[in-house]
Amino acid sequence: MSKFAIFLAINCLITYTTASWSAIGENENGEEIIWADYKVTPIQSEATNITHNFDFDGSDRNVERISFIRFDYFALDSRNNSLSLNKGGPSFDHASISFTCFNCTFLEITQRIYGFKNKNV
Repeated sequence: MSKFAIFLAINCLITYTTASWSAIGENENGEEIIWADYKVTPIQSEATNITHNFDFDGSDRNVERISFIRFDYFALDSRNNSLSLNKGGPSFDHASISFTCFNCTFLEITQRIYGFKNKNV
């Protein structure tokens, strides 16, 4: 098998098993990334419910306003899995979010918060 065929097979696998969820907030012009957080749960021997909690307080980070939050995740699932997103934000400068994969064996997730920093400080 050629190197290109191996690359294509790996790329197709990654494309098939990764996804993004950016349904929190609204995308506007001029945002910048103001926070990124990465969490991973190692592969479990049996499917279980895996939860990652994210809590961001921008009041001490010079954040004027959060505009939207994006999640990129990679999950190894057994059949009959589902995902759940529980949010407590975003507000102007705070977001509290819990992301759960039910009946999964692995969950890797990156949270990126976009918004505006206070330019007057």
